[in-house]
Amino acid sequence: MDKIDLHIHSSYSDDADFPVGEVVDIARENDLAIISITDHNSSQSASDGVKFCSDRNTGFITGIEIDCSFNQRNFHLLGYGYNKDTHDFHYIQSEFIRKQKEATPVKIKRLKDMGFFLEEDFLYENIKGAVPQEESMAELILLDERNNGNKLLLPYREGGVRSDMPLVNFFGTSLVLESLVTWKFNILN
Repeated sequence: MDKIDLHIHSSYSDDADFPVGEVVDIARENDLAIISITDHNSSQSASDGVKFCSDRNTGFITGIEIDCSFNQRNFHLLGYGYNKDTHDFHYIQSEFIRKQKEATPVKIKRLKDMGFFLEEDFLYENIKGAVPQEESMAELILLDERNNGNKLLLPYREGGVRSDMPLVNFFGTSLVLESLVTWKFNILN
């Protein structure tokens, strides 16, 4: 049976590092017959994906992962098989970036209100012009020695119950979500 992966992110996504060409190389090295790169709110990988996959005999399905909300709950909606030359998703991407930029100061304030130390200058230096994401904020919070005594971080430290993926888990925990979900819903709508 052929191996496929229909939910991969490239560097066009706000939470991934590898450009499309490297993603395709990794897929080929792992004997994937078909892939779809479903970047967050971005269809920019489509043309690259088609080009790189045809060069490497890997099947490619265009894809996107759109952040959306319904009944005051946030969801990620996956879409597949669109025309790689479409401009339909450009508005979604530009609106998402605009709203993320607006939300960043609110996120930082909420985190500081929860008692976390977070160096904003260092955060912006490390992202090199991109919009700061929760994972970057979590990483700085976890690395900042001034936060060592914060009991809210114990589950995310080495050996803690949420330490397997601390940067993702930090923003997935109910304590942090309860504080942040109201602003996120209001900002993204």
